[in-house]
Amino acid sequence: MLCMSGLLVYPFLISNCACAGAAAVELRVQLISATFVSCGIATILQTTFGLRLSVLHGPAMAFLPPLLAYKRQNSCPYTQHDHVPPEFWMGRMREYLLSMLLVWLICFIMTITDFEPYNGAARTDNNVTMMVLRESPWFQVPMPLPFGTPTVGAGIFFGYVASCFASIIENIGSYDLLARTSEQKSPPKDAINRAIVVEGVGSLIAAVTGVSSGVTTYAENIALIHITKVASRTTMQFAGLVLILLGLFSKFAAILASIPDALVGGILTMGISMIGGVALSNLQMIDLKLCRNLSIMGLSLLLGLIIPLHFEKHPIDSGNFELDSILNMLLNIKMLVGGVIATFLDNTVGGASREQRGFREHVEKNLEDVDNSTSAYDFPETVQRILRAIPILQKLPILPSISQKSHVKHRV
Repeated sequence: MLCMSGLLVYPFLISNCACAGAAAVELRVQLISATFVSCGIATILQTTFGLRLSVLHGPAMAFLPPLLAYKRQNSCPYTQHDHVPPEFWMGRMREYLLSMLLVWLICFIMTITDFEPYNGAARTDNNVTMMVLRESPWFQVPMPLPFGTPTVGAGIFFGYVASCFASIIENIGSYDLLARTSEQKSPPKDAINRAIVVEGVGSLIAAVTGVSSGVTTYAENIALIHITKVASRTTMQFAGLVLILLGLFSKFAAILASIPDALVGGILTMGISMIGGVALSNLQMIDLKLCRNLSIMGLSLLLGLIIPLHFEKHPIDSGNFELDSILNMLLNIKMLVGGVIATFLDNTVGGASREQRGFREHVEKNLEDVDNSTSAYDFPETVQRILRAIPILQKLPILPSISQKSHVKHRV
């Protein structure tokens, strides 16, 4: 239930960016189903073969800035009531829950009682949503490449590459936080490598099924582990299975697609606010009393907002369309511009020690009560025997080496 907001917001945003006109709600149903299925598969793969901790995957908000930048560069000539040829919006697509249900029920009551005026933002019958609900099949399997053969746009491609790096950096921190919350040792390098590979596979599955976003680890569910004290990977595997079943149940996706845009706006506001709060909380490790750190923070935030605004009004026009598309796309991503400036200044401006910059030695929590003879990151013993029987596999960076495993056993 906690991840529902993230799973819903992205299909709404993508359907609006696709410029599908009156077919936006039908597209939204398809995207919701594909999002649930792909995130469910990614969750099962991650908990079974990847990090092997209690991880839940969902769409990565890091891919939202390049999507919005792409939307600004490709304005939509149609309104939400126009009939748009499928070839038009499919071409654009190629390039790039309890509380919510209760609120939706209130909006539905306001609709059938005409308390909300016609075409009001809170009505659930806007954009022929009720017709889509009636005509949607009960069960539907998301098909690969639903919008035709993929094409590559240089601008949005490099924008998504930047988002991938941002998502990887964010997830590495989430893995360490999850390990400490689950009372496990910090993830070894091979487990982190496997986790990143599985997230790449999950993003590939999402792209093939039509979801224009990669997958990421949801930090909100890590906080829920701290509250519930349930860190079982079986729980998340079951949650992934539930997501797959809900994605195959198209009527459920159609009901979610009928949620009014006003409610989705509120969900997005809370989600973005939480992401911003979590990002700012990372600054607790640096010395906020140091003028040097405060200046870098303020300057990177200010320039990260001003520079994209300038290039949005005055785009680069060098005469080379592909080069202009790449530069304008990257320079319109506020997160990228601010992050690059902050990284450059933090590594070039002196006056602070490593500890004052936030690079502190990680002190492992004493876990004497935890059975160290086995690790949560290890594969089952049967799989371990197979891996030990094939020495060449030990050289892969996603698998632990024999010497590493023997060192752990000797230490125990």
